[in-house]
Amino acid sequence: MITRTEHGYALGHWEGIPTLLESGRKLTPGEVRAAVCRANGLNAADAGRELHCSKNTVYQYWKSIYFKTGCDDVVVAINKMIEVGALHRLQLLLIVVALFGAAVSGSDDVLRPRGQARITARTGRTRRDELCEIGSGPDGSIPSTTHLGALS
Repeated sequence: MITRTEHGYALGHWEGIPTLLESGRKLTPGEVRAAVCRANGLNAADAGRELHCSKNTVYQYWKSIYFKTGCDDVVVAINKMIEVGALHRLQLLLIVVALFGAAVSGSDDVLRPRGQARITARTGRTRRDELCEIGSGPDGSIPSTTHLGALS
């Protein structure tokens, strides 16, 4: 069920806020609610039931959104609304904190399990790739690589 939030309207993982667009036109609360429904994957009939209006009203909201965003495609319109901040995912903040709060290692040897092979050079066909097997060195502490010949 669509709910009123402090700034706008929310449904599922999306929140919409009536915002001034780049064209100088402002999205109405009805248009924002229709966009939130569409971002959650609802079609016009389902959105109409959610918003307690007819599907023709939802179509009219989308015609107005298309006019105000200057496009005629749902995906482009939603992307433009995301760019200006009229639509955003509610869990995005948690994802950002999780990504930047964790230690990230860029070492290829740490991430790949020992004894597996990786492709180091491509010749255009997968059966002729040059492989590099990653393992541990003789003392177990220094990684070593063994280049394997092209597979034929």
